[in-house]
Amino acid sequence: MLTQLILAVGLAMAVSAMCSLLESVLYSVPLSRIELLSQQRPYLGKTLKKLKQNIHRPITAILTLNTIANTAGAAVAGAAAAVVFGEQHLVWFFAAFTLSILLFSEILPKVLGVTYCKTLAPWITLPLHWLVKLLAPVVWLIQGATHFLGGGPGKKTLISAQEVAAFAAIGQESGAIDAQEVKVITNILELRHQRVREVMTPRTVTFTLDAGLNVGQAQKFAQKWNYHSRVPVYEGETDNITGIVLLKDILLRAATDQNQVRLRDLMQPAHFVPESAPLTRILLDFFELRSHLFVVVDEYGGFTGVISLEDVLEEIVGREIIDESDQAKDMRELAKKNVKT
Repeated sequence: MLTQLILAVGLAMAVSAMCSLLESVLYSVPLSRIELLSQQRPYLGKTLKKLKQNIHRPITAILTLNTIANTAGAAVAGAAAAVVFGEQHLVWFFAAFTLSILLFSEILPKVLGVTYCKTLAPWITLPLHWLVKLLAPVVWLIQGATHFLGGGPGKKTLISAQEVAAFAAIGQESGAIDAQEVKVITNILELRHQRVREVMTPRTVTFTLDAGLNVGQAQKFAQKWNYHSRVPVYEGETDNITGIVLLKDILLRAATDQNQVRLRDLMQPAHFVPESAPLTRILLDFFELRSHLFVVVDEYGGFTGVISLEDVLEEIVGREIIDESDQAKDMRELAKKNVKT
């Protein structure tokens, strides 16, 4: 009977400790570690990511096994202890048993799991995966009951934009990243809330050219070309933007004495974007279309301004991007002044 008591206590504590370790590692392992594991060991990384994304399933399996182990272990150990120590000493046995479970099967494994979650993550992935499969009927039953009672897990993002910003701030405090890097991260997160109309160059200060002009005539605007490498071209009315002409194409034709070539023959197709579009979408469009300048239109299709890739990048870095050809720190403000004068 003493052997039965030792086995019951040992097995209950071991299973409970394993459950505590699995739970703490699963909760504590960061997504960055999971992504790194996916690159190094794709199968383990993919499996762990799936467990993390549907965390209610492995947690249900862990709690189920832990409850079974503690309940069965206490029942078997209690019966054996009554024979070995006598019923009059059962209260002392259960006090010692409960304290041992608390210390060695709850607190210690969870502390170890949180502390060494990155190291232990690859080792707990497959056992946890098979535990979920083994207890799948129980997990399904409990989830069904929870959903029926209105407490379903629902869809939830593993990490929010606010948490990313908080992690960046923590990284700055620890010295892992500097203030400028934190600013860039924060600005990137804010892009989805910013609209094209907030950063575009308005139509009133946008330099445009008539598509009917030839290269020779376009060169008469040399002072304007000092501020622009790409210019919207209109046909007839200034609202009717039909394309974009590049300064390099005009200079190339001028250098080869092709001054009679019309701008409409040199222009490239213009890409139109709504002024209400978020900057995140516009940034992707710039890269996908391999373009540097978009024409901005309102809800009625009217020309309201232009936005450049540089405008979006300036919002990310939080400062004006100045190259050797710029004559002022803020070229948009300079354009406004030139229009007034």
